[in-house]
This record gives sequence, C-alpha cells and structure tokens, in this order.
Amino acid sequence: MEYKLDENNILLEDDPIFEELDKLHDEDNFDEIINIVNSIPRENWNNRIWFRFISALNNKRDFYKARQEIKKIKPYCIKPEDIAKRYYMLGFIYFMEDKELAALNLYKKAIKADPNDIAGLHLQEDCENCEEFIKDDFDNMRETFGNVMKAISDRIAENPDNQKESLEENQFAIIISLLSGFKKITETDLNSSKKLFFKYNEEEKEIVSRWFFDNFEICDYDSLMDICLNNFDLFKNFNSCIEYIKTGFTYGADNLNEDDRYFFDCCIRFVDNIKSLLPEDISFIAWDISETVGFVRQAYACDIISNSDFAATIKSYVELVSCKYNSWYDYIASLVVAAGFFIFINNDFDIKASTDFMETTALLFLNSNILDFLWYKCESDDDEN
Repeated sequence: MEYKLDENNILLEDDPIFEELDKLHDEDNFDEIINIVNSIPRENWNNRIWFRFISALNNKRDFYKARQEIKKIKPYCIKPEDIAKRYYMLGFIYFMEDKELAALNLYKKAIKADPNDIAGLHLQEDCENCEEFIKDDFDNMRETFGNVMKAISDRIAENPDNQKESLEENQFAIIISLLSGFKKITETDLNSSKKLFFKYNEEEKEIVSRWFFDNFEICDYDSLMDICLNNFDLFKNFNSCIEYIKTGFTYGADNLNEDDRYFFDCCIRFVDNIKSLLPEDISFIAWDISETVGFVRQAYACDIISNSDFAATIKSYVELVSCKYNSWYDYIASLVVAAGFFIFINNDFDIKASTDFMETTALLFLNSNILDFLWYKCESDDDEN
C-alpha cells in the first residue's frame, strides 16, 4: 500500500492510509491492519499508526505483544493525547483480563494526562463500567467467603469435640505450613507418611540450597530468619488497612506517592469489603506463619539450619499460632482472607483470582481430615488457663 512521508521520513498524520486502516477496524479485520502496518518500516511509523497497530493486537487478544508495543512506544508519548492513549491501551488489556481495579487506575491516569480529552477517548463511561464490575466482584468475594466458611463451620460441627482426637505438636506444625507448600503436597491426611523432620537427598539439597542463596542469600539460620521476619509480613499491610478504615489514619499513608497511594487504596477496598464478615479482633498472622514455617522446613531439609535451631523455631511458631487463635474456624478464616489478599496484591489487584484462591484454600481443609481433630492448644497455654 502506498503512503507518504514527511521531511523526517515519518508517515504523514493525514495520509490516506489511515482511512483504510479505520475502515478495516470498523470491519474487525485486525489481521489485515497488522499486515499493512508491518509492511511499513518501523523507522517510518508515527504514533498514530503505532496505536492502530496496538489496538489491532488488543482486539485479537494478543495481549503479550500489545504490552511489548505499549512499553516500546512510551518514550515517544509526549503530547497529552498520546500519553492518554497509551494509558487507555494498557487499561483495556487489564479490563479484558478481568482486572478492573488496575484498568480503572489507568483510565483515571489517562483522564488526568488529557483533561480536555483531545484524544477523544471519552473514558468517564469506562470508569463507571469498571466500578460496576468491581462492585460485583467484591459482592461475589463476600458471598464465596461466607459460603466456604459456613461449610467449614458445618464440617467442624459434624463431630462433637469429645469424639475428636488431639494433635501432636509435630502434626500441628505440618498443618500450619501446609499452604506454603501446597503446590507439592497432594496428600493432606494426617495419617500419611509426611514428616516434619524430613531431609532431601544430596542432589536435592544442592538444588534447594542454591535456590535459597541465589534468590535470598540465605546460607544459615540468621540469614533465614532475617528474610522470614522482614519478607513475610502480610499481616502488617492488612492491619494498616484496618487501622485506616477505623481511624482515617495510619502512619505514612498521607506521604505516599501516586503509585503507592493507588496500591494502598486498592488494599483498603479489599479489606473494607471483607472485614465485616470476620470474627472481631481476629489476627491475620496465619499466612505469614505458614510461609515462615514452610520456609524453615525447607531450609532444614537441605541442612541450612541445625536440628536444634529447627526444633526451637518450629516450637515457637506452634505456640504463637496456638496463642493467636482459639479455634479452627478463626484460624482458617484468617488464612483464607490472607490467601486472597496475597493474590490480590501480587496479581494486579485481580478480585476474581483472589476469590478463587480463597475458595481453594478453604477446600484444602474441607477435603482433608484436619477438621476431625481438636484445635491444638500447647501445654504452656493449658498451664496459663
């Protein structure tokens, strides 16, 4: 197809080729758009044809390539309308991936970048659509949480406590680390051959030890605990949100930059939508303990820490969980919500994915024999009572 270039060898903004591309877009002929654009050397592209190319990729749901192009075009987006278009193109991808909170944030950035709507995007309606989907997603999350926790409650009540067996400390330690290793653990029967004090063979030890060092520079007990104490702190984020909802203040919230404030506001929305369904004053440390105990078990299995350090650490976390929670219900409620929160903040605030993982976490307990046992109370707790 013929086209004309300006004095800088860039495609003219009013070249007739755009009429043909617009016509093909209206006909949903996105493959032909891509073919035509690709027939023009990249050094001759202007932003207009580049955005048409990205739009065609988006409409073909080739989001991986679209994201690559959106990244490449960023340095060339100087005008307000181009900045807005770039935000919109990326927001469209998130919207199509059911990540409406991320899409909403980008649509709002587009409006801020181009307040006079030179680009003609008319994004206010898109923002309203996002809000409707977000509300529905959170409604579904609350409904799912209510259903799974009712199932947990019913399962606990199937057998009276006087007919349930007590747990050993080692059994309880395995349970509180289940979620950390759930991808490898397919058997959740406490009568299975899983052992708390397991060891890898020599080949496995080398692989796991290298992974610990390459990813976290963990090589001994001190470096292991430093990572665990400073990295596994989801409950701090959750508690900050609860504090902000209750008081309108949490330390540092008013001094956040735009991106960090967006992160915090999304977290607030998650917590605000689920907190009313939770037991009063429930602790949210269960997830962090699960991650920590799972990490400690792996480190022991490849000889990064000693037997005595391992035993003492496990005992301290078993006692902590036993003190923080009084029942399977409270513990699982905390773990289920934290599991959803973890996915939420690590997966572009995807409410649907968070809800699915909350349900998966609850099913881990419902499909096991764990709830046939009494909630574990360590001896120190019994002595205090």
